[in-house]
Amino acid sequence: LAIKYLLIDISVDCDHFMALQPGTKAPNFTIDSHLGQVNLSELRGKNVVVGFHPASFTGGWLNQVREFRVNYDKFVALNAEIVQISVDQLPVQVAWVKSMAEEGEDEGTVPFPVASDFWPHGDVTRAFDVFNEATGRAKRAVFIVDPEGVIRWSNVYTESLPASSELIYELEQM
Repeated sequence: LAIKYLLIDISVDCDHFMALQPGTKAPNFTIDSHLGQVNLSELRGKNVVVGFHPASFTGGWLNQVREFRVNYDKFVALNAEIVQISVDQLPVQVAWVKSMAEEGEDEGTVPFPVASDFWPHGDVTRAFDVFNEATGRAKRAVFIVDPEGVIRWSNVYTESLPASSELIYELEQM
């Protein structure tokens, strides 16, 4: 009787345990976006939803931004600003925002910063510990930073997209 073993890689994706956790002071950053420069410390006094996405020009990202845009007034009513970040170059971010207008949407359709963490490559993404070294891109993640600059909620998404309703609920609990 011969017994063969089939080796299967059953490693668990534990990357979501590596991101900065609630209670941690959020790393300050200054980063360029399609709306100009964004500095996290200049947003003190507000809740800040800092989101990371792997790349622009993807269907998931498009759906996420559309939902955030539709609910943007609800975020503002909760004293929150949204900052979305990927390692794409700034011209890519600008082109992506403009491409929404080509799909029949208003060109000024993204009222929150879509920022570029291109150079130095992934510095902000690494500071939040959501840089995927294997792909050179950000993991899809969201951090809610309180008005004092402390992370109050975080999640790394491996199979789903961040939902506005989830983030609004978390902001309401603060």
